[in-house]
Amino acid sequence: MSLTQLKTGLFFLLFSTFLKVGIAQSLEEINGQVATQQNEPLPYTTIFIISNQKGAISNEDGYFNLNTEGLLPSDSVRFQYVGYQEQSFSIGQLKNNPIVKLTEKINQLGEVLVFGLPPNPETIIKQVIKNLDKNYSKQPFQKNLFIRERNSQTIKNLEIDYKKSSINQVDENLFKEIEKKTPKYMTWYTDFLGDAYQLKTEDETKFKLTAERVVGLKQDELTETENIEKIFGDLARNTKEGEYWKIKTGIVSTKIDLDIEDTTKNKVAGNMQKMEYFVKNINGQLGFATLKNEDQWEFLHNPRKYNFTLVGGSRFNGENVYIIDFEPKSGDFTGRVYISTDSYALVRADYHYAPGKTGTDVHLLGIGYTKSGFDASINFEKVENKYYLKYFSKKETTAYSVERKISLIKKRERFLFDKELEEVKLALNLAMSDESSIEIFIFNHQNITQEKFSSIKQEEYMKVIYVDQFDDQLWKGYSIIQPTEQMKSYKKVTE
Repeated sequence: MSLTQLKTGLFFLLFSTFLKVGIAQSLEEINGQVATQQNEPLPYTTIFIISNQKGAISNEDGYFNLNTEGLLPSDSVRFQYVGYQEQSFSIGQLKNNPIVKLTEKINQLGEVLVFGLPPNPETIIKQVIKNLDKNYSKQPFQKNLFIRERNSQTIKNLEIDYKKSSINQVDENLFKEIEKKTPKYMTWYTDFLGDAYQLKTEDETKFKLTAERVVGLKQDELTETENIEKIFGDLARNTKEGEYWKIKTGIVSTKIDLDIEDTTKNKVAGNMQKMEYFVKNINGQLGFATLKNEDQWEFLHNPRKYNFTLVGGSRFNGENVYIIDFEPKSGDFTGRVYISTDSYALVRADYHYAPGKTGTDVHLLGIGYTKSGFDASINFEKVENKYYLKYFSKKETTAYSVERKISLIKKRERFLFDKELEEVKLALNLAMSDESSIEIFIFNHQNITQEKFSSIKQEEYMKVIYVDQFDDQLWKGYSIIQPTEQMKSYKKVTE
């Protein structure tokens, strides 16, 4: 290689690195990356601007974005990752060099604890669930948060073999239309910035959202499916009192609600979307942070299925923590947890399916369901002896398949045997996969009163800024989770 070629190669290497990190940008932003001394990215690092009490978090690849509007070059930014030495840098330093490298700091337990015999890691793990109600607050709260949901769906095969129908509108042409018009691949995302409010009582959990800004990936308006929706909507509306619909496959049958929601009801002028669906979804997703799902938190609820190794100890957010690695004996997950030595609260967890492991895997009588991927990271912060969710990310991959003869039947209730009124028969061969992820970052948490919760008005609709492709300029001036390179390539695809 000539000297000229070498110089040219070095120039392009430096230039590509320069672009990737995002140094060429507004003076009011810093885009950078957090990594280990060995250049391994540190995902979901807590980043805290001391002067304005605001923060950020690095994404799954360690990249972060800081809004520095109104800050001085001397203002300090703190980087925290449990098991690593906390470091602080001035705004000026970060603008000059936005690559932050943290040094691992896992101490021998004797350096952070005084004990006679080393504690048993499985015993420590068992204390997390035992002390759950004591450690994690149940007070009504208000959280200023950022939520990012991503989904992609691939239909690998869709074949509908029409058999017969006693309903005029439902014929072979309709099912050919369904086969033709159903998109084979779809991807979408929603970025949400706003406030969440929760109130728990003995009888129920109430949840509200207020939106500051919402951005979503626009999908094609599938107007060609309106005919399909109208047909099934008419069938539902023509179902009289005492009549019902059921779906049957083999000897198994179940009643169904045939009414397909009119998608136009969810939209009004100005790209407004109904808030109700999003609220239910996010409230359900936040249930992950309660640690009570025995499947997703199997290693906490069924520790006998795992081997635990006490790696050492460290300090995080002013308290000593145990660092424990785990791998399955008969369980599904492998990962690392950080548990307070005083309260036995789970402070952080990073885990995923172990190699060769899956979650639910059912293949029975032509029905298949496999949860083939799971990856999660979660962090709590301690405030006045209680622990509050700071962030979590969760990615899941699921495969579905159906190869069955199916009947859609309308019946009328009678004293002994219900009378069959209408029937549609077909054979369905469907194979599809779904990849979904959610990231939630809490900027600020505060406890509120029941009266404050009651006073919050949740709007019926939220305005969504729809885009054909991800556009980070829409979030200029906001503190959000930095998008991944894959996220930046997201665009409207329906085939």
